[in-house]
Amino acid sequence: MLSLASSADAQKERHFVFTYEAVVRDLPASAKKVEVWLPAPPDTREQRVLDLKFTSPVEGAVRQERVYGNRIWHASAGPPPDGALHVTQRLEVVRREQKTDWGEKNADLSAPDNLSLFLRPDRLVPITARFEEMAREETQGRSGVVAQARALYDFVLGRMSYDRSGEGWGRGDANYACDVGRGNCTDFHSLFMALGRSLKTPIRFWIGFPLPPERGEGRVAGYHCWAEFWAPEAGWAPVDISEADRHPEKAGYFFGNLDENRLVFSLGRDLALEPGQQGPPINFFIYPYVEVDGMPWDRVDYRFSYRDLP
Repeated sequence: MLSLASSADAQKERHFVFTYEAVVRDLPASAKKVEVWLPAPPDTREQRVLDLKFTSPVEGAVRQERVYGNRIWHASAGPPPDGALHVTQRLEVVRREQKTDWGEKNADLSAPDNLSLFLRPDRLVPITARFEEMAREETQGRSGVVAQARALYDFVLGRMSYDRSGEGWGRGDANYACDVGRGNCTDFHSLFMALGRSLKTPIRFWIGFPLPPERGEGRVAGYHCWAEFWAPEAGWAPVDISEADRHPEKAGYFFGNLDENRLVFSLGRDLALEPGQQGPPINFFIYPYVEVDGMPWDRVDYRFSYRDLP
């Protein structure tokens, strides 16, 4: 039996195959070097990758970047004769619901060595007087990391609405989110990160893909992201504020819990890939990144699909 949880554990699980297809197109025949980077999913406490295979006409390898430990498939080659490079990764994974126990402090729980990494600002998630003042106002009278995080969660949930209209959304820009009050999952969680980090609470950013709750098979339109904050009494506790906005009846659940209907691919913001890219840091890494002769190349198509297994 493929399981991450004991029979006594009520956490739900999902066993499925996920396919990630990418096509780098319109590659010029004059190009000397084409480099492709794809995120490769990690094993975590809630996710076990049982099988992972890459198919491509060029030889690639999975490497690990040094800051966050993300796994990255990389290949380098000349341009194909037809000007297109196809890469497919297929993986089999078991994903478990993530639940937080808000009970008594676990005496064996120790803080990770890299907590300071999740206190520092990102390019679009600054730590400024604006966010610190806002965070202190919203957490007034709340003591403890969990109570303050819940106050900030409720504040972002009340201030933001899931709305992908117009321009500017989807970059995870905390100032944009605060000013406009709408956006997608990146915007919700970037605002939460800026507020929480300004109170010295470590918060980390995860990105992957959502799956519909109904079992079966089908296409996945695009990415989904969430955050985790470090609570000394409970460890890493997740929040999914954009899903709470889309499903108000589950607003309480998505503070400290995540359903099993998702797949994580990478951690962090402003990423340096492995091997390093010539272009600027990657805001967040979920879609293929390509460089042609050291310059970013955006003519890339991709699609994603899943199939549940027993």
